[in-house]
Amino acid sequence: MSSYQPKDRLRLTWHWLPMEILILAIFLAGGWGVSRLIAKPIYQANIELTIQHRTKKGQSRAKRATIRKRDIADVSQFNVMPRQSSVLYAASEYAYTHYGYWQQVQDLSESVSATAVPDKPVLRLTVQSSSKQVAQQNVQAFNVAVTDSLKILKGYQVRSSKSTTQFVSNNVQHSVYKFAVVLGILAAVATPYLAKTVMGARDELVVKR
Repeated sequence: MSSYQPKDRLRLTWHWLPMEILILAIFLAGGWGVSRLIAKPIYQANIELTIQHRTKKGQSRAKRATIRKRDIADVSQFNVMPRQSSVLYAASEYAYTHYGYWQQVQDLSESVSATAVPDKPVLRLTVQSSSKQVAQQNVQAFNVAVTDSLKILKGYQVRSSKSTTQFVSNNVQHSVYKFAVVLGILAAVATPYLAKTVMGARDELVVKR
């Protein structure tokens, strides 16, 4: 393409404009079709666990504030809790006992995450699933499993909040569509030059004959 002058490029593009539009439309339609084909609803169920030291009667406000700051700083160390084997097996058994279905521990491990809530002694558990009901049930299973596991910590108290569920868009779906758009643009831009090259080679072959 570098050998073409700007006027030649503009003339060539204009000549093949209908074909370029058609190619771009085909790629857009293909990207939309593939993205719809792989699209799956994803639900995130969340529950928050407040993990903090027990306060004692008579403690000053300054002492309580110091303890709270320490709890906030320490809560991130519990991020690994849902991935521990004992917690995973406990959550799997809870789901099977209470909801009647058995899940592979590996699948549970891939569906759960835990993050510390900023400026709070709170650990947020998040479970993803293509089923809203399964997401809600699994987050409750992990809530019980993590809470029971933390009971061995002396001097701590753990409280859980009400679970919330939200629908999240499938990022893979958007990525596939964007990739198709980029390919479509590249194919549309390259088509005039490729067509001219092929036609030139064909004409040369005809002349030689």
